[in-house]
Amino acid sequence: MFKIVSSSAGSGKTYTLTKEYLKLALQSDNAYYFKHILAITFTKAATREMKDRIMVKLEAFANGHEDPMLHDIIQELYPESLADREGAYKLRERDIRNRANRVFKQILHDYSDFAILTIDSFVQRVVSAFTDELGIPFSFEVEMEAGELLLMAVERMLEKTGDEAYTELTDILESFYLEAGQEGKNYHSLPEAMAGFANDLLNEQRYAAIMKNAHLSAKDFKKIRRQLVGALRKWENQLVQWAEKGQQLILESGLDEKDFSYGTVFRYFKKRTDASEAMTEPGAREKDAFENDKGWLTKTARPFVVEAVAQIKPQLVDFYERIEENRLAVGGNYFLYQQLIPHLYHLSLLNEIKEEFDRQLRENNRVHISEFNQKILQIVTEDPVPFIYERMGEKFNHILIDEFQDTSKLQFANVLPLIDNSLGYDHFNLAVGDSKQAIYRFRGGDMDQIIALHSQNLDRLAQSLGDSELTVERLESIRWHLTGDVLRVNRRSAKEIIEFNNAFFGIIEELYRDQFPLSHDVFEQVAQELPPNPKTGGEVQIEFIPTLNNDTNDDDDTPAMINRTLALIQQATEIDGFSVGDISVLCRYKKDAKKIANHLKENGYNIISDDSLSLRFSGAVNLVTAFMRVLVKPDSRLDKYEALYLFFRMIVKRIPDNKDNQRLKTVVESHDVREFYVFINECLRQVKAEAGDLKEGDVIDAFLNPYRLLQISAYELAEKLVQTFGLFEIVEERDYLFRFLDVVLEFNTKRGSHLADFLDYWETQKEKISISAPSDPNAITVQTIHRSKGLEYPVVIIPYADWDFVPNAKRDSMWVNLDPSEELGVGGFSTKDVESGEMIEQTETKWLQTGSVQVKETLLQTTESVALQYKEERERVFVENLNLLYVAFTRPTKKLYVLAKEENFAKIKSPRKVSYWLYQYLESLQEPEIGSLETPAKLTTRTPHATVQAPTFYVPQIISTDRSRELRLRRLANRIFDVETFEKKRDHGNKVHYALSMVRTPDDVPSALVRMQTEGMIEKIEAEDIRKSLDKILQHPDLQGLFEVESNVINEREILTPDGNIHRPDRVVHLNDRVVIVDYKTGIPVENHTIQIKRYAKLFYEMGYARVDSLLVYIERNEVIKV
Repeated sequence: MFKIVSSSAGSGKTYTLTKEYLKLALQSDNAYYFKHILAITFTKAATREMKDRIMVKLEAFANGHEDPMLHDIIQELYPESLADREGAYKLRERDIRNRANRVFKQILHDYSDFAILTIDSFVQRVVSAFTDELGIPFSFEVEMEAGELLLMAVERMLEKTGDEAYTELTDILESFYLEAGQEGKNYHSLPEAMAGFANDLLNEQRYAAIMKNAHLSAKDFKKIRRQLVGALRKWENQLVQWAEKGQQLILESGLDEKDFSYGTVFRYFKKRTDASEAMTEPGAREKDAFENDKGWLTKTARPFVVEAVAQIKPQLVDFYERIEENRLAVGGNYFLYQQLIPHLYHLSLLNEIKEEFDRQLRENNRVHISEFNQKILQIVTEDPVPFIYERMGEKFNHILIDEFQDTSKLQFANVLPLIDNSLGYDHFNLAVGDSKQAIYRFRGGDMDQIIALHSQNLDRLAQSLGDSELTVERLESIRWHLTGDVLRVNRRSAKEIIEFNNAFFGIIEELYRDQFPLSHDVFEQVAQELPPNPKTGGEVQIEFIPTLNNDTNDDDDTPAMINRTLALIQQATEIDGFSVGDISVLCRYKKDAKKIANHLKENGYNIISDDSLSLRFSGAVNLVTAFMRVLVKPDSRLDKYEALYLFFRMIVKRIPDNKDNQRLKTVVESHDVREFYVFINECLRQVKAEAGDLKEGDVIDAFLNPYRLLQISAYELAEKLVQTFGLFEIVEERDYLFRFLDVVLEFNTKRGSHLADFLDYWETQKEKISISAPSDPNAITVQTIHRSKGLEYPVVIIPYADWDFVPNAKRDSMWVNLDPSEELGVGGFSTKDVESGEMIEQTETKWLQTGSVQVKETLLQTTESVALQYKEERERVFVENLNLLYVAFTRPTKKLYVLAKEENFAKIKSPRKVSYWLYQYLESLQEPEIGSLETPAKLTTRTPHATVQAPTFYVPQIISTDRSRELRLRRLANRIFDVETFEKKRDHGNKVHYALSMVRTPDDVPSALVRMQTEGMIEKIEAEDIRKSLDKILQHPDLQGLFEVESNVINEREILTPDGNIHRPDRVVHLNDRVVIVDYKTGIPVENHTIQIKRYAKLFYEMGYARVDSLLVYIERNEVIKV
């Protein structure tokens, strides 16, 4: 059986999934059977919730707790036991509880086999097992983000311009930039625009459209574009010629515009002498004149005019007919080509961008997540028994899919073989979803699938899943196993809210079903039923908020909407008895949510919002990253100022006064960065002393030492700064710090520990990384409608309920399938080398099969097939926005407030905003005043609402071991210590050798010894012996003049040779008449030492130096040998 459950909001979808999973896991005495069940969800949060629910239920069953689900499971597994409550029922209950106990323990032991996964995790698990067969690197990393990589791919593509190997690409880019400049576009924004367009490469549906043009080269696109532009000019010129003839005929007859009624006939021809207006459809008066011979002249027309018009009328009508005949013949293609041309440059570059994008991924051993489904699909559509599922098909007997309306076509096609295999063994499978909550179409979600499966109408589904015969066969195979069910009872919301939603969406669906038939398919079963004892006391309130001067501009930022939202929050908390944690404000767009959140914060409310959860708004995280930037760029005044002011705000906990600001200015403008750290350490010591945290023996420079900080990894640095500043003591910052440390650790593990690289990565990712939303009973949740899906709140306020339900012509684009035409084809023959007299080669014609266009009403004037595709897109946008409203309206349990801008709705002829739906609903109720609606049950019980206190785990302290010393020693062990013979004398020589690498003049010796002690390479008692050895070398008579201040010295600089080898002499001194190479050695002289330094000398001779001296310095022997 493949059961398709349509589950409306609040009807127990998660309960049903949990129950079906437990029925399968507990149906036999096999405690391991849970390993044969695969449950697929679409978010990590949903995965956690389902796992938690299953484990909680198993524990409750095992411990003998009463639970309604246990009764439901027994009733459905053993219906015959209900007849014998004291006998058979008790026996079955005992069996189920015993099984639950064993399964609960077994899941804990084999938790990795507890297969409740997100769809992405499942696909990644499949791909990881078959990297070789799928052509993926064995130890690959999954790349989730693409924006940065796409922009880099565009930049790398642009770097190819001017290269002789890429002349065609150069020509296209030059033409693209030239035309963009002529149109007044900013050159600097074009790479970002190209990267934005290239995002289509990562969209499942759009990628399929792009691949239909994979056979076309950049040169082909360029030729097609030239053909389209040429066709437009040709058609325009044809119409302009006829229009000019008509206008000329009128003028030559001594007539002008005022001689015709309303100037109709004259204006028709005059308008079309402008090429941009040539294809304009004639108006009603123009059609009446030329086609019905009406309205040519006024009643007071002079006899001369009447006679002149009568003479030229047949010719003018002929010109009109020729113009209209041509317009109708080519008009569809004309308007289509107009829409295609602006995107053709982008299309021609997509293959190049994709090539660079893939190359970057390969270079970093990464695979973008969008590739997984594509690679699996190539196999499952070609192999009757897909080998990548051979093991999984045997392992998983049951497939349970959550949020099925958000499944993409590709994802369903890839899971279909598993379901088909399971049904072949007569196993149970389940898909749960609600087409009314399909709001993720931009991610590939397709509501058609659940509609088709639930109605068992698979013909349309087979077409949308592609032309693979195997996919069609599998769909036919599952057809006979399909069974549908509908969960109608809403147990979430109060009676008044349920009844309002039933009425509202029923009326809107009825009003628009003829215009948008898909809305009927989706909302046909919108009506929800009330539970036996429904909650009462709910309230729904719709308000239209007046704007200043009745301005309905979308950018109107009057405070009326925000102030009304605040008033409703105050009413809910101060009058109705709700806590602030009971309230959620839902907005369609992030910009509106940000306005509300900022206003609530200004009024003293704690909030949970996308911004409040983002790491970039954490003071502690910003403090840590600011200090990281100072370490990398010690001369940056801006970074130092930011670090200092954040330090005062977060650590000193006060605003700097005038005296402080003067000191800060001195510290920042000093060329000695040590002053910055001295100041910070002084402040830290003062803060710790005031708090009583300064331990005996602590010194100022023990807090932050830039030399030591630069030697440790980015993650260790983050831990060190957090620990030094005591940031974990700031309770509200802990979640952000833990998340930030996770980010740094992940970067360290996957990409390296270089601090500058991490800071570059952080700049691109900081706006995308956030913590999970905490459950705070003292904070209002402000979020987008998309984020609220699956959640519920006692009070929901929806401001700005006036977004568009039609496509945005400037922002929205779509891919359309194109019919072949002469202008869209290339080939037929190749004229290569025709100038040399060679034979013309006949080639197959290639067509542009798909194209990208803006979603605008002009598409209705294009070809019939494209116009139909536009209508379908417009219909889907309509339904998706109706779904958004449905998701928003079904979040509240007690109170729903909807706020929209007031407009003169009665005068609107072409509605565009969802607020018009609210108006239509109120009109259908025949409300006397269209300004607001309140449900009858306005009065509610004003008692404080209980809050569920989640279990708290107290972490008394954060312990992190400082591993910098050990790691530094390990990294330098081979250079500093004698790890082969462990001879003390040789060990001393190695340390002197390392010290010499930091010495340019004798004045550098003290700082070199301090640094070695700081880095843990020598003890303080060793410093004196090493200093003496250094003095002997620096004062050696054969080395006189090589350690002078004015000498041009290079210590341990690498030399790269053409053969790829690297050479590194210890010291090179450039004197006026020669170059001196000094190489330090330990032990006794050997032949290899001489060979090595001679090789160095040869390199400098090859560089063009006339005289090169070579000296070998033996440290322990204090001996200098000239080679």
